[in-house]
Amino acid sequence: MNLRSGATTEHTVLKTKTRRRKPNKLLAMASDEEQTMKEMIKDLQKDITKQYTDLKQDIDHFRKETKELHGDVKEIRVEICEIAKKQEEAEKRINELEEREALVHTL
Repeated sequence: MNLRSGATTEHTVLKTKTRRRKPNKLLAMASDEEQTMKEMIKDLQKDITKQYTDLKQDIDHFRKETKELHGDVKEIRVEICEIAKKQEEAEKRINELEEREALVHTL
């Protein structure tokens, strides 16, 4: 058979039809994959947005706690200073009493 003369065989016709169908199937597969990828990207964007929001809330919460802790630290420092002053006064009073006691024993 001479294929150049325009004569076609059944094999050639099937091969041509198959070639025409494959690109459509490939395009459909590519389109499905593209759609799947777009959906995956949207899901990832939602997840990232949610994680960002959660992290931002956590950071705000930690900032608030840090401010409260700084306030607590300031209060504790004030209390420590007051205790230190009372201790100094107590030590002075003890020294005065010891001096008086020493004077009483010497008399």
